[in-house]
Amino acid sequence: MHKLIKCGLLLSASLITNSCSKSTILAIAVSNIPTESKTIIINTTINQVTYKVAPFDIKDNKSKIYSIEIPSTITTGLIDLEILAKDTAYGADGNPLETPNKKSCDTARWHGSIPVIDPENYSISAALEKATDDPIDQDLFTVKALKRDDAWAAGANRKIAHWDGCFWKSYDFSSNTDYPPQLDKPGDYNFIKLYYNDKIGLWATGSDGLIYNYNPKSDRWKAHGGAREKFPVAFGTGVPAIPPPEWYQGMFWLDIAYLNGTNGDILVVGSNSHPYASHPSSKSFCMAVRGTPSTTAIGEYTFTVASSVCDSPIAASKSSMPPPTPTAPAPTPDWSTCTGCFTPRGVISFSDSVIVTGLARIPDIGKTTILQYGAYITYSSPNDLSTAKAAGKFVVPHWTNPNQERYGGALTAWGTSSSDYWLGNNRLFHVSSAEANIQGSPEIVTKFYEDKGVGSSYTINQIWGLNRNDFWVLVLYNSVSQVHHFTSQSPITAKDIDQLRYKAPIESFTYTSVDGTATNDTWLVGYRGVRVHYDGTKTIVHK
Repeated sequence: MHKLIKCGLLLSASLITNSCSKSTILAIAVSNIPTESKTIIINTTINQVTYKVAPFDIKDNKSKIYSIEIPSTITTGLIDLEILAKDTAYGADGNPLETPNKKSCDTARWHGSIPVIDPENYSISAALEKATDDPIDQDLFTVKALKRDDAWAAGANRKIAHWDGCFWKSYDFSSNTDYPPQLDKPGDYNFIKLYYNDKIGLWATGSDGLIYNYNPKSDRWKAHGGAREKFPVAFGTGVPAIPPPEWYQGMFWLDIAYLNGTNGDILVVGSNSHPYASHPSSKSFCMAVRGTPSTTAIGEYTFTVASSVCDSPIAASKSSMPPPTPTAPAPTPDWSTCTGCFTPRGVISFSDSVIVTGLARIPDIGKTTILQYGAYITYSSPNDLSTAKAAGKFVVPHWTNPNQERYGGALTAWGTSSSDYWLGNNRLFHVSSAEANIQGSPEIVTKFYEDKGVGSSYTINQIWGLNRNDFWVLVLYNSVSQVHHFTSQSPITAKDIDQLRYKAPIESFTYTSVDGTATNDTWLVGYRGVRVHYDGTKTIVHK
């Protein structure tokens, strides 16, 4: 029989004398103990005073009777019991024997009460209820892991879920969000991107033109009206003005990044398909704002248009097979009719540059057709975002099959530095100062994602990694999701990647996002609420 440690473990000093002199027995029949359980914790509360008992070791998962002592001098009230089964062993000091990779988690719980009638032996039956993740069925579009016991996932219908190191729990976003007076609460809001940086914390973007940042101290999200600032919308003049309410209906912020070297500035990029969003000079859906933190009000931001992202002329870079042009002499393309024909998709910021990726729509030279290219714009400094200095660069793969889709879609990007990063649409490109391209283009295309013929195509949804030797690529191939994990002992190049494929054994779901904190702590999320954890050797499905 395991007895209460007398006197010292009682939390109320007023009860110590009585409890040491007289006691009675409380017998608890505990059943439904999960097989992975190692410890039973029992907390007893009588008249708002809690009596803790040293942990009980579990030798097997058979039903057991645990006995503890309680003061017999208490004759009225309720005996409240909380019983927890834990997956971690406990030491003699009563603390869990946690490891850096594993915290102590509940495997099952039970809570109940019995009335105090007479100073006699009490007994109660406690059938434990297994602890599980909350049911999450909404599509998830983004995941961000801050620590092993702190990860977030978000997606459709304002759904946010939080991982606490043990379980995924639904987060009540509607009740934990602060909106400035001038902002309307969103309707069927969809989260597109979660982003974290030590300098600015956790942020979220998505539909309805709203931008959110999270305050861990208050456990609340603050909505910013970046899209409610003055924009050069097409009111016939192009003069910056606050857009009408209809403007927000088509607004999607797709990505966000901290601008290195600033005091907390961010760049947010996206698109707006509403007619009021069109620029006077074109039919571009491009949207980009720079957020600057207030120097007087903590948590407040001022947003201004990053004009160069949407309005800079687009210039084609060299490639192994450039867009159709007349033979020599090649004329200078006339970009004046397509100023701003760049729709951004993503942004990455390095210590010495900022790169915005997306889709460029330009007229085919000498023809009336419009061509689409995966494109990106590089900036040598965050200061260039508000000027017209930067120019886009086309990424045109080396085509080997005439039946292939010619130009590809908007680019996604990930990398470790401005001299070593990866781009992807229906190909995977490497930009590296260490690799030479005989055509003069900075992009080296891999052969791994070449199309297999008519009716087959790759779509690269996301690239993410921990370092230049270890990264993941999420791919749709013929509408089927594939997960590719590339690892090496040395930096991976475009040539290497064709031999370094690792196909993760988790391809029965459609994935949208991947993120992690270490080689043995990676999360993937996708449609219908799927969450999958990779610990370096195996995967655990949380859906």
